[in-house]
Amino acid sequence: MDQSGSLEREELLKILGTTERVTPALQELDSDKDGHVSVAEFCQWAIRMYVDHDKDFSLDHLHYLEVCVSRMRASKQGESKVDGAASSPKISLKQASAIAIPDILRRATSAFLRLDLNGDGALDRGEIKTFADGNESVAKQMFIDLDANNDGKISNIEWQKYFIEKYNTKGGEFTLQALAVIENKLAAADL
Repeated sequence: MDQSGSLEREELLKILGTTERVTPALQELDSDKDGHVSVAEFCQWAIRMYVDHDKDFSLDHLHYLEVCVSRMRASKQGESKVDGAASSPKISLKQASAIAIPDILRRATSAFLRLDLNGDGALDRGEIKTFADGNESVAKQMFIDLDANNDGKISNIEWQKYFIEKYNTKGGEFTLQALAVIENKLAAADL
């Protein structure tokens, strides 16, 4: 609501309506426990819901949030009509997120699938080293940056999380350009 790029307790309270709903939501969404739910954390949560449960379960939860937001907006619009003030919402950040994030996730997943040479659903050191043109130090740094749970493999979720975090910290243009570089390199390697 404040265009900060993250959700705070007060915003969640306006959307969810009660502290009884907000407290567990923050516990679930705020993975770094800084009191803010970043775009990356929200996307991680949505991906976790899909992976841990199923498509219908995650869509039901997202639909519930959409209904809560719609109710809150309808209530807010009613208040501004009473006040006689026309609201002029700031939508540039929301519009950018609505366009960029699905594109980032789609392109990142496509690149991941092309990099996963053995098709096992994870990127291993050999696949990353191949992508890095055999450069061991580049491959090592990529693993440091991407292998969040240090299990020696990079999952699609870790891969997507990396790009969403880049979006959250560096912006959409930077992240889309980084993906374009990867896509061009994959195309040149005929992957």
